[in-house]
Amino acid sequence: MSSLTLTSLRQQISRIDAGGLGIPVLVLLIVAMLVLPLPAILLDIFFTFNMACSLVIIMIAISTRKPLEFSSFPSVLLFATMLRLALNVASTRVILVHGHEAMRPPARWWPPSASSWWVAITSSVSSCLSS
Repeated sequence: MSSLTLTSLRQQISRIDAGGLGIPVLVLLIVAMLVLPLPAILLDIFFTFNMACSLVIIMIAISTRKPLEFSSFPSVLLFATMLRLALNVASTRVILVHGHEAMRPPARWWPPSASSWWVAITSSVSSCLSS
């Protein structure tokens, strides 16, 4: 049985190159968005971030003169597409889970009072149907 102390754990973690962990962490976060439910406000923030990233990508792609200036375009496009797919799945989940909680009209409009236009329309329709 190996004894793993806190100092040996810190030494092992310090050996890991943190510079190469950006892309795997990004992929794991995108996969987590597919699985974990996100609140609507966080989805709005992510949609805004996605639109801003898309504008930056298209502006860079338009302004490049040589294809090698933006040689990372396929990878960037892949991650942008993965992010958009995850946002679509997450927003569909929010709609399907919380769609029935739609806001009702204000109380003064529903149900209509006896002196409203609603009573006039329903009474005229019911009289037409009864004759």
